[in-house]
Amino acid sequence: MNERTNRGIFLSRPDLVIENDDTQIVMDTKWKRLKNMNRKGVQREDLYQMYAYVSRYKKAKAAILLYPYTEEMKNESFPIEYWSIEDEPSKKVAVHMVTLPDRTETIAQLKELVDFHMN
Repeated sequence: MNERTNRGIFLSRPDLVIENDDTQIVMDTKWKRLKNMNRKGVQREDLYQMYAYVSRYKKAKAAILLYPYTEEMKNESFPIEYWSIEDEPSKKVAVHMVTLPDRTETIAQLKELVDFHMN
């Protein structure tokens, strides 16, 4: 927030916010391909963005970077990457993939990751 004008400098709006009475999950979709390398190719800026979301949304348990499934990453575990916030270990930043060509499978995968992070 700008101290003089009381206005924010950056627009910070995630793609999805899923919530119930006491918990939120913030998601941001990415159309980049993950790779078998350090941090799976997740951009540092994207991690900072997720940190900002999980910090700004007070009831957020998780901020999720959501990538399309690729064959290169088929042997990765669920979630692909998973970090906790140092001063608030109950808040997480996670990386997940979903299969896009099959709508039914995509919905099932999204439900699984929401259930995982809401509980």
